[in-house]
Amino acid sequence: MKLFSLALLLLAALQDPPKVLARRGPYVQHVRQDAAVVCVWLSTESEASVTVGDKVVSSPRATRHFMEITGLKPGTEYTYVVQAG
Repeated sequence: MKLFSLALLLLAALQDPPKVLARRGPYVQHVRQDAAVVCVWLSTESEASVTVGDKVVSSPRATRHFMEITGLKPGTEYTYVVQAG
């Protein structure tokens, strides 16, 4: 019985990890002249990061992420990329 249980545990460990999906966002809030916060809520706990130009801000393992980007210039349009997992 113990050998069978161990085999099931090993089989479960070899399966693909669950996919991380965005439940809400990403979206931008708290926009100021020189900063903004990029938010994303995930389906499972995971690390996340946002890239804006050459800046990367990381967030530790969680389901809700709020990543502040600083050093922005007023009147400038920025593109951001959020990654999780």
